[in-house]
Amino acid sequence: MRFRSLAFAALILLLGGMAFNTQAQTEINGDRVPVLSGKYASDVSGTEVSPGTDESGSETFGWTMSGQTSGDLLGNVFLSVNYSMSAVHPFASGNSAISIPATVNLVTGGSWSKAIYVDGVYAGTVSGTIVSGTVTWDESHTIATLELQLASEDGTDFFAGTTGAGSFSGTVDRTEVVPTVSGSLRLAY
Repeated sequence: MRFRSLAFAALILLLGGMAFNTQAQTEINGDRVPVLSGKYASDVSGTEVSPGTDESGSETFGWTMSGQTSGDLLGNVFLSVNYSMSAVHPFASGNSAISIPATVNLVTGGSWSKAIYVDGVYAGTVSGTIVSGTVTWDESHTIATLELQLASEDGTDFFAGTTGAGSFSGTVDRTEVVPTVSGSLRLAY
């Protein structure tokens, strides 16, 4: 009988410890880590890390930026974009495709990731692919407007298994010594 009582007490302590540990894993420094459910908006301020490479004469591969986010989901964001150097209008029908000036480029792919911090402590990352969009350069090829559609396909740490969708709208400014990128990141889970 005494053995059963000790075994039962040990089981209660074990289960209680597991419950405490589970609660501790959803908090960082006393702040609850958000379960990603809903819509989030962040302002982005960063720099162009790479202008990408033009290996085929018709597509830029790996235009990359890195930046910090403010607003919802504080942290960092990274984008790597592939885009065409000329495009055919997506609404063209039949054999009479409408050409778009070379300054409007269709996004052909890419990837993104968003590191999220809670109370200054890393909580995890959400990431995915860039599924579509446009990169529109001005005539001097120094200012570009980005409109990107994102698929959120994965998460790490506190955000493991998180999926959703989003968008990035922003501007690249190459008139500065270090090219800057600013805009807004919208995510929905």
